[in-house]
Amino acid sequence: MTEVVGKARFLLWGIVVFGLFAAAMALTQAAGGIDSARAQTPPIVDDEVILPTRVSAAMGRSLSALDRTEARVDDQQYGSAAASLLAIGADLTRAHRAAHAQLKAKPVDPEAETTPGPDSVTAVLKLEQVAITRLAGLYDTVADPVVLNRIGSAMDVALTKRLRMLNAVIALNPEGAGLAYADGMADSVDGYTDEVANLTEALKVDRLTTSARSALANALSRSQAAAAKVTAAFGGGE
Repeated sequence: MTEVVGKARFLLWGIVVFGLFAAAMALTQAAGGIDSARAQTPPIVDDEVILPTRVSAAMGRSLSALDRTEARVDDQQYGSAAASLLAIGADLTRAHRAAHAQLKAKPVDPEAETTPGPDSVTAVLKLEQVAITRLAGLYDTVADPVVLNRIGSAMDVALTKRLRMLNAVIALNPEGAGLAYADGMADSVDGYTDEVANLTEALKVDRLTTSARSALANALSRSQAAAAKVTAAFGGGE
């Protein structure tokens, strides 16, 4: 009898352990699914493009800060979200400075296949498109005033830095230094169109506070101006 009871207890213990293990695996897979969904942002640069380390590092930090912010807003951890929103602004500024330095730098080898200046500039401009679109999505259902203010601040950094970069590229001599930027800038025009469409849809569909709606409408206006500027300068690609 004692032996039967012992076997029963062992079997029961095994069932409990297996159940806990299965639950842990399910949670891990669910978390992995969330991370995978966030990771589905289109790649900023092609695999064969090699960016200067300072540019790629700053871009990586910006994308990581965006990921952290989205996760914290989704979990309604608004205090942590507010902190990571500050990081987004700082990291976007860092990426802008690094790319702008490449814009002004003379190529070390004019015959080299890599083009650090154009590659860095177009990559950071695309990063800013991604940041603006993802930040716009954070307004939905959020009412925390600190978070709303910092979403707007991070959005302003992305829009302001981008405009400065666009003006600098457009000011280059199209027959001289600007020639290396023409193809990449022309190919980026669809991204601006997509950005405008995303912000427009957010205003129509998302549940927004009055302040969020005002901030998003302002961002849309600036996004439309940037799209018009790039289209006028580079003609919409090949």
